[in-house]
Amino acid sequence: MQFPFRMFAVAICILLPAISSTSRAADEKPVDKAIQWLMKQQDESGAWKSKHYGAMKQGAATTSLALYSLSMTSKATREKHRDAIEKAFSFLEPGTLARGRVANPDGSLDHPVYSTAMLLIAAHRFERNFDAEQVEVLLDFLMRSQCVEGRGFESDNPNYGGWDVIGPNVMPGKTSGTNVSVTRFVLEAYSLYDSNDNLKLKLDDATMARVEKSKQKAVQWLKRIHGMNSDGGFRFSAQPGSALNKSKTADGTPRSYGSATCDGLLALHFGGIAGGDTYDEGWTWQKTHAKASEVPGFDEDEQSNWPRALQFYHLQSLARTTSVCPDRDWAKLMQSEVSSALELAQRDDGRFENESALMRENDPLIATSFAIVALSAQ
Repeated sequence: MQFPFRMFAVAICILLPAISSTSRAADEKPVDKAIQWLMKQQDESGAWKSKHYGAMKQGAATTSLALYSLSMTSKATREKHRDAIEKAFSFLEPGTLARGRVANPDGSLDHPVYSTAMLLIAAHRFERNFDAEQVEVLLDFLMRSQCVEGRGFESDNPNYGGWDVIGPNVMPGKTSGTNVSVTRFVLEAYSLYDSNDNLKLKLDDATMARVEKSKQKAVQWLKRIHGMNSDGGFRFSAQPGSALNKSKTADGTPRSYGSATCDGLLALHFGGIAGGDTYDEGWTWQKTHAKASEVPGFDEDEQSNWPRALQFYHLQSLARTTSVCPDRDWAKLMQSEVSSALELAQRDDGRFENESALMRENDPLIATSFAIVALSAQ
């Protein structure tokens, strides 16, 4: 009788580690699984390179996005992946130093306004030692990218004070259309570098004054674009007739919708606005309409197009608003809804991927980076 018992005991000893491993995998948080998947996609150069889209295959834009998303994670997570993060910064350094904005190693550009803002945010959150001159050069690029006098825009132009995706190297007065998304990211970068009291490096006083003036013009742009809609929410672009305004009435009038309103509220926050009609009306729209299960502000027959395409971008913007919302009960409820929506959407290997290509979220590097931001928001 002892022999079979011993065999049984040995079998149990063999099975226990496997059972324990399975249990640990089941208990693993969605954000940890997403981060593990993302880290496996980094190549030897330190870059995250798209396998789907043009210039993104060189890595500047997707690497900046990955760094931005990882910078939003816990301090313990950031420390755990410190070496990989440093490699990513090193990958971006040659092109960025050569062009004075985020660029690929060969100097080519891809979404330089977004990428430069994200790099500045990530560098600050990772406490990476950019020197004052580097920061001033990158801030200068963002300020020159703003649609103001330096780019040929007068104060009565609806685009005046906002940012577009193309930056300053275009004909005077020309723009693809200022929008609340890129404006939000630039203002987020500004908010981290607008006071020498918060920095280990000391920026030039003239740079600080320019940042403050740029921020003031951006706040006026936010109020202007908010006033274009009468329901309290935000449209996406200030450009008249722009196709960038994804939700429209039957006669083509742009409507407020979820991700645009989230970005508008975040831009107000990073611009230093915490009161007044624009702020209050924006939050009323948000608390009335916001949901994690879909992007509000679209007709039901549109639910298979833009709302689906915006899935992960919307969730990261929505999650970020919960960290700045004055109503903490609403914030906790919405955080729970976002987490539940993402748990349902996560693939077995940890990645996120959209079926729609309209917003490039069919590239899992992009979708997973957005999801990490959403899952890390507190």
